[in-house]
Amino acid sequence: MTGEWFAAYARKIRAPTLSAEDAVIPDNLPAHKGAAAQEAMEAVGTRLLFLPPCSPDFSLVENIFARMKAMEQTGDAANPRDAAGCGVRCACRKVAIVS
Repeated sequence: MTGEWFAAYARKIRAPTLSAEDAVIPDNLPAHKGAAAQEAMEAVGTRLLFLPPCSPDFSLVENIFARMKAMEQTGDAANPRDAAGCGVRCACRKVAIVS
């Protein structure tokens, strides 16, 4: 998605459905940060609350895929399904320990 496309979406589709009581929480996609899209939503009084940047070190999904990719590259998994299962199990163990 491009910033131009998202600005058009924000202006023509999203902004008309918003009011001053609404808040929009876009993610960190660069297209969502364009001035035109922000102006379109702020023109109707909507607040934009951007998510803080996140580190891949703290992302569970990033950790799972990194583990799967490592298993595929080293040949530790007999097939991709083994890598996926192990990646998910390892990540779940980490979450259980941290929680």
